Amino acid sequence: MTINIAYILLALCSFLCALLTVPIALVFGRRFGFMDQPGERKIHSTAIIRCGGVGIWLAFFVSFVGVLLALPYVQDMDLFPSSLKVYIANVGLMMPKIAALLFGACVAFATGLWDDKKLLSPRVKLFWQLVAIVPLPFVGITANCFLGSAVLSGILTIFWVLLITNAFNLLDNMNGLSAGVAIIACFCFYLISSASGEWFMMAMFAIFAGSIAGFLPYNFPKAKLFMGDSGSLFIGYMLGTLSVLVSYYKVALPTALPVLSPLIILAVPLYDTLSVMWIRYRAGQPLMKGDRNHISHRLEALGFSRTGAVVMVWALSLAVGVGAVNLRSLALPGALIAVSQIVLWFVIFHIVERHANARIRSRE
Repeated sequence: MTINIAYILLALCSFLCALLTVPIALVFGRRFGFMDQPGERKIHSTAIIRCGGVGIWLAFFVSFVGVLLALPYVQDMDLFPSSLKVYIANVGLMMPKIAALLFGACVAFATGLWDDKKLLSPRVKLFWQLVAIVPLPFVGITANCFLGSAVLSGILTIFWVLLITNAFNLLDNMNGLSAGVAIIACFCFYLISSASGEWFMMAMFAIFAGSIAGFLPYNFPKAKLFMGDSGSLFIGYMLGTLSVLVSYYKVALPTALPVLSPLIILAVPLYDTLSVMWIRYRAGQPLMKGDRNHISHRLEALGFSRTGAVVMVWALSLAVGVGAVNLRSLALPGALIAVSQIVLWFVIFHIVERHANARIRSRE
């Protein structure tokens, strides 16, 4: 309980920090012309500032760096149990990984901010995303999925972080959608990290979730500004990378199915990306050209309000994500039932969506 209170305080501090830094993004966007103009695929009718990611990025970095600087002074306080103090003393050993993580985060954020201003081509965005991601395997940030090869693990890591980065970029199409799904993902990863005793990862997810949560009051349900690509690319990169750093499997666990946890927790943005790409492919449209075929748009077309569609996607994310939390404690039959239940959520959602669309078309 003491440990959880410490992490709640970390999340609260980063939340309060974001409440102060997001207004800086408003001033910055207005001063330098980061405006999202109304258009055919837009859901707003007036120009809105689209660099809210500046506030999220600032809040995270100020909070995280502040914690690192404060550790030598607070590690002996009674707030931390002795088991946690050992980890605090060894944080310096993780500095290469921390440096690579923060470097990539800055590159992803800067790429998104540049795109918010100049609308970069997909190739340019992809190049700079790779610049952010490629260094990760060289400092030991790799996905371990029984591949038995450092090269294959490195390639899988690059592909995974790239996929999640762009999935959250695509998911950012309604007020609060991408931010809310990211907070839910942080919560689920936090619980898994807590079960593994990964105190550093718990701190990362607490700080990151608080930084995003402080943005929501300015963006949901009515938007004073959008997070823009500066926010969505930064969030996607961070979740993709942090999800690799979490330990899901240990030899003593009943099954190896917990390795599916990041796929499950991030299933909604992945489902949105894959379904949109499939719709575009079947329609013969360019895969990288934006449209209104995202899961939130499809829910809106079925009669949901925009706020209702966002809350529905949040609920689906939470219902699916929490299914991954207890996988490590379930024997094979229970684990298979849990995974099947998660799959059924999407099967049911797809069937309902398909039949509703069919009825709508029959009335036209």
